[in-house]
Amino acid sequence: MKSARDIVRPAKLLETRNRIIRVAMSREGMRSQRDLGEQMGVEEGVISGRFRGRVKWDIDELRKLDRAVHFQDEELLKLIRG
Repeated sequence: MKSARDIVRPAKLLETRNRIIRVAMSREGMRSQRDLGEQMGVEEGVISGRFRGRVKWDIDELRKLDRAVHFQDEELLKLIRG
């Protein structure tokens, strides 16, 4: 049986990662997941799945994401390490 911590921690990590991505998107003038998908060269549904946590970001997507939003070093650490 999963403990409360095992359930809450992944949800908090997803929330934190999404916030980091949204802040970086905002700096680049991106207002939507569609904008981000266009910059990354992927469909909006792919982005939506990542934001909802249904599918994890893979390394190639993270590279495209970084090129699209130009993460600051601190953001990258939080995004990857949690």
